[in-house]
Order: sequence, then C-alpha cells, then structure tokens
Amino acid sequence: MEHKAVRTTPKTVIGNRSSKKLARRSRLKGNKQLRIHRKNQRRDRRRKAAAVGKDLKAALRAEEGLDPRDIELVMSQADCSRKRAVHALLEHDQDIVNAIMGLYN
Repeated sequence: MEHKAVRTTPKTVIGNRSSKKLARRSRLKGNKQLRIHRKNQRRDRRRKAAAVGKDLKAALRAEEGLDPRDIELVMSQADCSRKRAVHALLEHDQDIVNAIMGLYN
C-alpha cells in the first residue's frame, strides 16, 4: 500500500485572523493597486493621443502656405520628418537650400 502526502496550506492564527485571510487581503490590495495603475496608464495614453492630434492639426495649419513638393524635397534630402521639414522651411522663409542646411547643422 502506497502512502500519499496530502498537501495543505499551513494555517497560522494571528489574533483573530488566519494567514489565509491575510494573504487574500494582501492579494486584493495588490489587485486594487494594479487596477489603479492600469487606469492611470489608459488616461496617459488618451492624453498623449490628444496632444499628438493637436500637434498634427498645428502642423497641417503651418503647411498651408508651403508647396508640398518643397516639403517632400527637404524631407528626402535631409532625411527628416515632415514636421521638421515644415519647421525648417518656415524658419528659413521657404528657402529650400537653407532649410536643408539648417537641418544638417
């Protein structure tokens, strides 16, 4: 006849509360903190998305007076983002050569 050990969780009584109850309370507290952390992460992602949307709108407004071919040319020659190309062109009064040189410096 084979004897198998029965696994049980040790139960230590501290005052009126057992260790099982304390462990459960600790897990619940940790879960609450995790929920709060995830909620804050979602809030931060929404704020960043809103900020990017505002930046995009501002960039589109800034592009209104510029020729799209000039923007593309600066982007390809300086290997930069559209936003940086628009900013460089506006900074150098739509002078393509100076805008490209300004991005290299």
